[in-house]
Amino acid sequence: MFNEKSPQVINQIVNSFVGIPFVKGGRDPKIGLDCYGLCKVLCEKLGEELPDYISPDDREDTDRTVQEEKSNFTRLDAPEAFVLVLFAIRPPYESHIGIVLPDLIHFIHTSRNVGCSVERLSLPFWSKRVRGFYKWKS
Repeated sequence: MFNEKSPQVINQIVNSFVGIPFVKGGRDPKIGLDCYGLCKVLCEKLGEELPDYISPDDREDTDRTVQEEKSNFTRLDAPEAFVLVLFAIRPPYESHIGIVLPDLIHFIHTSRNVGCSVERLSLPFWSKRVRGFYKWKS
């Protein structure tokens, strides 16, 4: 589990993902990851298993998958370390996801232009697009 690892080990694991390129449907950090692939693989490295989903080709299909799968996740009122943060990059479609980091200020995600990176949740671009924080019902 997450809390069994030291902060140094957690930082090392998280930082090892920074710079990995974006690859649609990617689930292998040696090749590239998409946003859900990053969440899945990072959670596995930290000791938590997430289900795998095929990454749909467009925002509408991604949003449909997100809506169908929300019942498998618990929505939280506020961010917690290592929970999923869901975004609507192009509202109303919820089609992007990342992981909240232990400081509750930053999250890690991946994008086509930058690859895997860490950003602040409070940046205006992100803060107005947050649609919720979710924990897998294990």
